[in-house]
Amino acid sequence: MIVKDLGIVIKRTNFRETSVLVDIFTKNHGKISGILKGFYRGKKEFTSSLDIFTLNEILFYPSRHLSLISAVDLVKDFPYLSKDYKKAFIAAKFIKAVDKLLPYGEKNEEIFSLIYLSLSALKENSFQKVFYIFFIKFLNFSGLRPNLANCIKCERPVDKLLFFDASGGGIVCKYCSKFYNNIEVINPKTAAFIDYIQREKFIFALRVAPDEDTEKEILYLLNIFFQYHLDFSLI
Repeated sequence: MIVKDLGIVIKRTNFRETSVLVDIFTKNHGKISGILKGFYRGKKEFTSSLDIFTLNEILFYPSRHLSLISAVDLVKDFPYLSKDYKKAFIAAKFIKAVDKLLPYGEKNEEIFSLIYLSLSALKENSFQKVFYIFFIKFLNFSGLRPNLANCIKCERPVDKLLFFDASGGGIVCKYCSKFYNNIEVINPKTAAFIDYIQREKFIFALRVAPDEDTEKEILYLLNIFFQYHLDFSLI
């Protein structure tokens, strides 16, 4: 049965002389692999260049392995990414995380929206801010959200002296810190910023304005968390 969906191109490879293989993260079907036969023959059904990052409407026959894509129309591209290598690098990191960390065929509409909102936000916002907002919310929507609101052992709320335990998935208070090894001292302000971004909608998260030291600590904590739980480096 043929289906219609929206999808963001995350991988593309030429196949033989006229066809293209793509990986697309779709709104309703998650990540799919597909083939567009005769793509380079100028078929009227293919009105998109299928560049990486582009949002397209696709018609395809779902398959567990390789879906046949019969039509594709461009919905939106992000031309500013090709004009700013730093923003392009950040966008590529988003796509790499989706490619490496999410399974095929598993619907996650929140992740789909997150990718789209993040690519859009790169146009006028700090690329570093969009970067850590994306990955904080990526953890939320992947079921790996670290607890930054209270101690993971005793559930005390945020205090003046805090520690972060990557393996345990959150913050540890000064009273419980004696039970842990390899924990990091963190600024309570950093924990508060991350917790706010976790809870708020994307548009409100963009309003945060941490200082440079806090941003560095946010990025550091995210990186060690991703490395420990997902074997994925953000650097």
